Formats: sequence, structure tokens, C-alpha cells
Amino acid sequence: MPIVWKKFCDEEKEVEKVKYEGMDEFIIVKNTSYPDIPQASLWQDQEFFLPILFRDTIETLYNFDVRPDDVWVVTFPKSGTTWVQEMVWQICNDLDYERSKKENLMERVPYFE
Repeated sequence: MPIVWKKFCDEEKEVEKVKYEGMDEFIIVKNTSYPDIPQASLWQDQEFFLPILFRDTIETLYNFDVRPDDVWVVTFPKSGTTWVQEMVWQICNDLDYERSKKENLMERVPYFE
């Protein structure tokens, strides 16, 4: 996995605590090389400071298994995303209204935010 984790030093931790009040544990996230992507050599090497609770989320996103038949709904905030998710799910599932009444939309249409 091309993500490197390291703990904050005390000085960095105190600075970031101001941004994330109530969080005690932080991590520094840094991308490593991407040999399969030719443009990767042009990318900047940056570190990102995050509360430690994001560690599992980032690993889940990075390890997400994308299938060739996946359908992606990409929208702006507050632009009818839930409505579009429902329509796309119905179209992909032959208008199965009975199943949609039994299953929560979040179970039928997982999302990244």
C-alpha cells in the first residue's frame, strides 16, 4: 500500500489540536511512489495531518475493489444526490420497488464522501 503512517511529535500534535479539538491521537499521511503511473514523478511530495480515526477510512478507500460493472454517481453537494442514487439503483435493478422498500438506500448504494 503506498501510504506511509507516522506519529506526530509533541510540537506538531499541539498545533493540530487547535484544529481538531477533542482529538488526542494524530497521524501524518504521506503518499509513496506510484511506479505504474508515468505522471506520478510530477506530483509533489506532501504530508497530510489527520486525526487517527481516519486511518481505517483511508485504508478502506485505498483497498476498495473497483469492478468493471460498477456504476458511479458523482454529484455536487445538495444537488439531489439521494434522488439520483435511487433512480440509478432502480434502473440497474429493473425497477424493483418491492426490494427498495425493504432495504435502506445506504445498503443498496454504498458511497464515499
